[in-house]
Amino acid sequence: MKKITILLSLLILLPLTVTSKPLIPIMKTLFTDVTGTVPDAEEIARKAELFRQQTGIAPFIVVVPGVNEASFRQNGKAMLAHASSSLSDVKGSVLLLFTTREPRLIMITNGHVESSMDDKHLGLLVENHTLAYLHADLWYQGINNALAVLQAQILKQPTPPLTYYPHPGQQQENDPPGSTTTLGLFAWAVAFIVFTAFFNYTTRLNYALKFAMAMTIANMGYQALCLYIDNSFAITRISPLWAGLIGVCTFIAALLLTSKR
Repeated sequence: MKKITILLSLLILLPLTVTSKPLIPIMKTLFTDVTGTVPDAEEIARKAELFRQQTGIAPFIVVVPGVNEASFRQNGKAMLAHASSSLSDVKGSVLLLFTTREPRLIMITNGHVESSMDDKHLGLLVENHTLAYLHADLWYQGINNALAVLQAQILKQPTPPLTYYPHPGQQQENDPPGSTTTLGLFAWAVAFIVFTAFFNYTTRLNYALKFAMAMTIANMGYQALCLYIDNSFAITRISPLWAGLIGVCTFIAALLLTSKR
């Protein structure tokens, strides 16, 4: 009899323990990503803080695998109120919930967000300007667009067009190897001096052409060296266009320096 009683108690308490699990993680900061999907989380948090300063609205951005939408909409305002209770310098707050398993954006406000639309239509507007990026796994760009559209609605400004926001790491990845360092300019100057001493002057045009060709090849070698040092060497990452631009600039510089000969 005692075993049956214990078993019945467990069966009764089990659903309570399951339902007591929070729908979303506790929001201790403006940006929370439990999936590790969004790159440059610090940059997103910085932009959320900038949004708060410009609008007076605290945007809580949460990224989770999935959520029960009905339960979330029912309890979202209470969770948002709890998260924003420690903020004294804001006039309202908004919760932007992104789900990764099925890319979606669900938005809830605390009722103090001034907009010409109600929460439902405002959320649909922001989501429609974001979904294309989310379905393409461009979460950083999607979140930035969501913040931009929401801010425009709050400040009664025109809705901004879809914009691609390259994250800081991506900007550096797209630059030619070594082009963003002071060492690149120093290497160019040293190579120019070395070639000046090495090449014999013939005619002005031939002299400039030799310089341009040498500097183009040297730059490609410099790019390869930078990639090798960075342990990311690949032929496809060497930029012939950048090396060609260096060659053209060198050709012009050589012509100007030999104009009096």
